[in-house]
Amino acid sequence: MTSNRHNGFTLIELLIALALVTVLLASLGFGMKAGMQTYNENDKLAQVTQTARVVLNRMTSEIRTARFVQTTDTSITIYPATTVEDVAKIVYSYEDGALFYNQYSTEDSITYLLLNNVVVLTEDDELVCIKNFGVKSESDFDYNGRYVVSNVMVTILIRCGDREFPYTISVAPRRAQLQ
Repeated sequence: MTSNRHNGFTLIELLIALALVTVLLASLGFGMKAGMQTYNENDKLAQVTQTARVVLNRMTSEIRTARFVQTTDTSITIYPATTVEDVAKIVYSYEDGALFYNQYSTEDSITYLLLNNVVVLTEDDELVCIKNFGVKSESDFDYNGRYVVSNVMVTILIRCGDREFPYTISVAPRRAQLQ
């Protein structure tokens, strides 16, 4: 008795298996690509966000210990209570879409670019940038009857693609201010 049974797979079975493996690998590849793009976008946004937080924390500290504070809609001028390292004045200013830190001493001045207008572009050309920097202040009379800044609110608006993320601080100078 002879048997017509063959050991192995037919050509159609092999082609179906190959097609299934191809679909599975393509799905895995697309999933990995999407995951990497999301990771890169979030990494860029985290870098900008961390920079904004550091800037706002430093502003908070300098405003709280200031001898005197002056504000406009896009700048803060801080006169330190004590002249540490001969720093006479600190100015945060927002000009042409960039946030600058200027430190003036008795001898010279130093300017740092803190946040740039165009920080990074993601792989999908999504813009991550500082969109706005706003300053509001409230003034009142202190216990000596002097008119001083009693509260400063700073908002940094960061844009990532079509989403916007506001970061805000509200701080009151603690030291006696002079006018």
